[in-house]
Amino acid sequence: SRLLLVDLGSGRNRLGGSCFAQVHGRFGEQVPDLDRPAQLKDFFAVIQAMNRDGLLRAYHDRSDGGVIATLCEMAFAAHCGLELALERPQVDPGANPVTGLNAFLFAEEPGAVIQVAVRDREEVLLRFTAAGLGGQVHDLGRPAEGERLRVTVNGAVVLDESLPELQGLWSETSHAVQRLRDNPECADQELEWVRDWRRPGLR
Repeated sequence: SRLLLVDLGSGRNRLGGSCFAQVHGRFGEQVPDLDRPAQLKDFFAVIQAMNRDGLLRAYHDRSDGGVIATLCEMAFAAHCGLELALERPQVDPGANPVTGLNAFLFAEEPGAVIQVAVRDREEVLLRFTAAGLGGQVHDLGRPAEGERLRVTVNGAVVLDESLPELQGLWSETSHAVQRLRDNPECADQELEWVRDWRRPGLR
C-alpha cells in the first residue's frame, strides 16, 4: 500500500504557532490557514465517496506536529514500520535544504494522510484530480515490516529511528500526568506496555 498526503495548505508549509516553532523558542511567523474553504468541501466529498467505495485503508488528519507526527501516530496504532521517500527540490541553490524539509514535515496546515492499496492508487489520484485537488496529493512512501521509521530525501537517508522508542518518548507527557492523577505503578506499567511492540497493533 501507499501513504498519500492531501495538502490543503497548497505547499505553503507555514510554521507559525506550530509545535516545531515552539520547541525552538519562536512563534514561527505566518500561521497555517484554510485559504480556500471550498477545497475542504471538495476534499470531504472525495474522501466520503472513496470510503463508501472501499478505496481507503486508513485515514489521519494532519494534526499537531505536522505530517511526520501524523505518520508516526499511524505507525504507533498499527505497530508497523514506515519507509518514507520524499522529493524536496531546493528552490535556492544556496538555501539550507533542512529548513525546507522541516517546514514540509512539521507544518500544521490542513490536510490528511490516507493509506491506499497500490492497485487503487491511480483511481484515487484521478478522483482528487477531478475534484481540483490533484496537485495537492503527495506520495510519501509505504508501511513496512519491522519497527523502524526510515526517511530518505532525494535518495539520502535523513532519519532512521526505532518507532517503539519514539512512541515511548511521545507518551512521556501523558505518562507524567497519569502518574500524578492515577496510581503511579499502573502508569509505569502502561508506559512499558506502550514500548513493547510484540503485541499486535490495529489491523
